[in-house]
Amino acid sequence: MTIKIGWALNVAERLATLQTASPQKLLVLGVLRGTIEQERLAHRLFAVHRLLGEWFAPGEDLMRFIADHAQDWSGEGATEIFDAAEANV
Repeated sequence: MTIKIGWALNVAERLATLQTASPQKLLVLGVLRGTIEQERLAHRLFAVHRLLGEWFAPGEDLMRFIADHAQDWSGEGATEIFDAAEANV
């Protein structure tokens, strides 16, 4: 499993774009309202788990953060959202 931490104006569109480049089914683990600056902060907070770019290994602290703070995604577009996508790699 890999986790993507990213910012998107429209999660559905972003997920569709990522999915076309992935042979694995992607799943939105949760969303958080936030800014690009907060996304950058999340990247710094979880830097120890960074695999490449915005992709991270599922460290315990990252998974706990998602479980404690992320909201379920309704599948509709949203604004100012972090998205965490899962790919079974």
